[in-house]
Amino acid sequence: MRSENRLGCPKSEVRGSVTLTDAQADARARRFIEKRRERRAKAT
Repeated sequence: MRSENRLGCPKSEVRGSVTLTDAQADARARRFIEKRRERRAKAT
């Protein structure tokens, strides 16, 4: 989603029927990235 926003697509078009607000989607993405980072740190 985020990469498409960088390409200049309107956010409403990218999100489609998703009902999440931008803030909620942002928080969820941040949480997901942090979890993935933790998992990677444990693996090494």
